[in-house]
Amino acid sequence: MNKIAVVTALVGVDPASVGNLYDIEHDSADYYIFTDREDLKVPEGWNKRILYPCSIDKKYEFRRACKTVKQLIHLLLPQYDYYIWHDSCNRIGADPREIVKVLGDGDMGLFQHPLQNGWKGEMQWAAGREHPDLVQNTIHVLEKMLKVPNSGIVWETTGFVRKNNRKANECCTMWNDLLTKFTSRDQVTLPAAIHFTKPKIVILPGSALSYGGNNRLIPNVSKTLNQMGLVR
Repeated sequence: MNKIAVVTALVGVDPASVGNLYDIEHDSADYYIFTDREDLKVPEGWNKRILYPCSIDKKYEFRRACKTVKQLIHLLLPQYDYYIWHDSCNRIGADPREIVKVLGDGDMGLFQHPLQNGWKGEMQWAAGREHPDLVQNTIHVLEKMLKVPNSGIVWETTGFVRKNNRKANECCTMWNDLLTKFTSRDQVTLPAAIHFTKPKIVILPGSALSYGGNNRLIPNVSKTLNQMGLVR
């Protein structure tokens, strides 16, 4: 039987301000939260892992810490066949066994962004929540040096499904490498990682973002941290 891990992270935020983790309804997966809050109370069945943020980027170090877990799950929890990631403002809306079935022979299942087209537009849209020099440097390197096409799909990274296989692992490792060098707005660099490593992508139905329309797989259940004025 395939082993499935549902994973999220909450770092640098008072858990009372974003609500509690949801109660587990399906026992077909193991559930993990990575957090810097040793006092965080979690519902029965959740496995808490302590994650201490540490970055020279002090303004966005909490964001970067969460992205390390998101992108390198296969190194932190190597014993699983599938991973379902969702941000702490989301939840699982179906049995994990049913969610991973949508992958079929694909490597990664992603939600298409309901508003953005092209990674460059996403970077320009997110410029107000990033260091100005990183915005320009990211655009220059991806466009001029790496020749990453701007015509590709922008993917939501609020939630996704992936296998623990070579293609997915290569993609997510390169995604993390790009993030450590350039912008921490990970929706910008995922198209580049996909472009170079070429995993097979399955488009998930609907959207995991509250303004884009929820779906039954990984629905949004609260205000996003951005809407609450908190840095992500």
